[in-house]
Amino acid sequence: MSSNPAEALRALTRERHRNINTVLNLSQAVSLGLPAEPSVVNRIALVGLRGVGKSTLALIASADLGYTYMDMENCVREYTGKPDAAYLKETNLATYYQLQHRLVWEKLVEIRGKSVVVAMPSTTISSSRLVKFLGSGYFNLIVNIECDEDRILKYMNFKGSQQDGLLLVRNQFKRYRDLATHDFFNYFSEEHTPQPLASGARNAQISPRSQFYVLKPIQRDFSRFLIFLVRGPDAAWAYTGNLHLHTGLSDKFSNCLSVRISGSAQVLEQAFKCLDFVGVDFLQLELPMLELFRESTKHPDLHLSRIVSRLRRLTGSDIPIIMTITQTPEEIEAFLRDFALSSSLRETLAVKTSIHQYYVSLFGSAFRMGSDYVTLDLKLWDDGNTDSISSTTDTMKEFRHNMHGILSSRNGHTGSTHIIGEYASEDASFWTSKAHDVLALAEKLHLPILRLSAVARKISDNRLIEEFKIRHANSVEGANIHICAYNGGSLGMFSRLSNQHMTPICSAASNISEDRISLDEPGQFTAYSLQHALFSSGLLPKLKFYILGSNVRESASPILYRKAFEALALPHDFELCECSELESNVSEIAQRPCFGGAAVLMPFKSSAVEVVDEMSSHVKIIGALNTIVAKRSLDQPNVTTCIRGENTDWLGVKIALANNTSPINSSNPQKVALVLGAGGMARSAIYALIQLGYQKILLYNRTNSRALELSQYFNTLSPLLPSKALTTGQMCESQRDLMYFEVVVLSEENLRGAKCGASQAMYPISIVSCIPSVDRSTAAPIKVDIHENWFGSSTGGTFLETSYLPLRSATLERAEEFQAKGWVVVNGLTWLLAQLIAQFEMFTGKRAPLQVMERAVEMVREDLVCDSNVGK
Repeated sequence: MSSNPAEALRALTRERHRNINTVLNLSQAVSLGLPAEPSVVNRIALVGLRGVGKSTLALIASADLGYTYMDMENCVREYTGKPDAAYLKETNLATYYQLQHRLVWEKLVEIRGKSVVVAMPSTTISSSRLVKFLGSGYFNLIVNIECDEDRILKYMNFKGSQQDGLLLVRNQFKRYRDLATHDFFNYFSEEHTPQPLASGARNAQISPRSQFYVLKPIQRDFSRFLIFLVRGPDAAWAYTGNLHLHTGLSDKFSNCLSVRISGSAQVLEQAFKCLDFVGVDFLQLELPMLELFRESTKHPDLHLSRIVSRLRRLTGSDIPIIMTITQTPEEIEAFLRDFALSSSLRETLAVKTSIHQYYVSLFGSAFRMGSDYVTLDLKLWDDGNTDSISSTTDTMKEFRHNMHGILSSRNGHTGSTHIIGEYASEDASFWTSKAHDVLALAEKLHLPILRLSAVARKISDNRLIEEFKIRHANSVEGANIHICAYNGGSLGMFSRLSNQHMTPICSAASNISEDRISLDEPGQFTAYSLQHALFSSGLLPKLKFYILGSNVRESASPILYRKAFEALALPHDFELCECSELESNVSEIAQRPCFGGAAVLMPFKSSAVEVVDEMSSHVKIIGALNTIVAKRSLDQPNVTTCIRGENTDWLGVKIALANNTSPINSSNPQKVALVLGAGGMARSAIYALIQLGYQKILLYNRTNSRALELSQYFNTLSPLLPSKALTTGQMCESQRDLMYFEVVVLSEENLRGAKCGASQAMYPISIVSCIPSVDRSTAAPIKVDIHENWFGSSTGGTFLETSYLPLRSATLERAEEFQAKGWVVVNGLTWLLAQLIAQFEMFTGKRAPLQVMERAVEMVREDLVCDSNVGK
């Protein structure tokens, strides 16, 4: 047995098959070998005006991060027992701010050594003591929170003119930006938020307390933002539930849609609504620096944090964002030369300094806003490019010094944002004359990704890229750099087709669905047409996927998959495979050249672990799988290199619960859940609840011995590593990052009598039913007698069913009786959709077209409702 946690995790990752001893070894090693506390204590301060949502955001984020929550907005009032205005009549501002500073400091001293999220008072910028304190370096992150100016004016009950009010709020926003290290725009939206697919009529599926759905996208956006900054990209994608889609950059094709940022916020808002994000892998914000520099006073509402927030909301925070300054050094230098013709030397130098400062500020804003990537124009470091901004003047030396300061701080606040080196040339001979030098420069700057482009004058110019790639593959220089290399122009389309990473695409109109291949601009791909071309050219193979199990004809999966395939121009297909035995069937279909993978249904989820070549660490711990993926290399797309086992059942439970649990319940540090059933699905449900941070999981099964066996297994694993560590193989820092839990078995008497203890805290806020709705042998409905006290949580809860045949089971109908008490009832179609999205992405390596699959699920729901009505 290894006592080193990292070695134990590596052993689990290397193990191709499930070895229970390896799983237990890991559990014991992490609980014994990790330090009790992290080496770094993270202190996060949220600053901003009243009404921007600091307190709510701090509460939400502290729960998702596992940090201590502090709200100091009303600390003086709470200490004195008097409203601030009344206290100020008795004293003066100096005394007020002195008391306020003391209260903040004393509270922080109480929790010294603990990571914390603090909502600072809205008067912080008026207190020289607090401003000095924030500037002392005590806080790792100082996040400025903003929202729509009109919302602030309404909150303030401002009686002056609109223009005066906007000026007041914007001046205050600027003061907070100057104080902060990061910016977040709290985007409040009145738009329709998708609701869970429950039973009954479409408008009767929402509980009276479903207003928390307004907060869910805010929670998702802000928690992901902070997790990204504090714990890195992998942890952020694990939080949103799609880390599987953002690993393995080198084994799939990807594209990049560019959006030009200019004009007013209102104009951009309308433009964003016309964008089609289906099939998009990366989203690039093009920042025309000179245009933004000129119009910064004309459009004061055009703040990048607002734009990033809006795009994250439109994409569900699922698409990585790249920020790039589109003005080249040559264009900036040309602008300065033209300016100098009609201006004095002093004016020219002043403008040049301002532009350099604006460039640095614009580049740094990517880190401040938690952009996934930012591009760095390597011409800025190209001293051979003497006509550009990189000429070695004193101003340029200062400019480079400032840029180096940002680059060298990547291990600090900016460590999560990856920098993409970029070099665009108009010279077709670039690939033989300059590309190697640029690669050496990227390696010197320690850049993980390099994007190179030139312009093809003739089709044969594209061969120069392939020759460059071959030279790079055979060289040790830049071996760890992911390279994007392509030619622009219509003659360069061949190179863009064969380019692997971040191939540039344009957007097709979102309201047009017929013949999307013909919508491309001349010489440009859309996401749809690029995917179509990859398959037509043979660079990607047409695959067939299978559904294996009993009663497979009842599965709704093929309907959703075919709609998703069609939306993304994937020529794949699904085939149903009814089987009484799994191993021989998998062995036979895996030999077929077109085999892409299989969805495994009951009763084979546990035995399926024996038929794959390798499996994820999640499968090894759960002991069941529902997804088989045929892995292939891009170099030999028609050859299966490995059959890998995955489990998306747990992701379906995790995402369905996370999306339908109120913020007040999700922020509860001592969450309790109840799981019904002890089969393969229950294993996945328990694992999902553990990863969601539930500390007590109550388990009921008709056969009590199976429940006892399952509880004993999981209890020996407590504490477990978080999902990010198990997916990436990267060990977490301390025992504080581990998932501590206990699985407690309930008897029949416990369940019917609701004997869960006298404490209100023992009542579950989540109930997950993993029991079939119908007895397969008799076709009789299965009903579990759940006592009403199990729905006794004072904050309501979420009931999730993992079966959808029939749509309204007897158990689900029982849960519906408590909707008026704050319970959200989510039927099996919501779980099905969530797990199919993850499964689709593992099968295809592409982001699932969520809205397309949601519409397909709604069609299935309507059919099931219709069938149930006919049955009556």
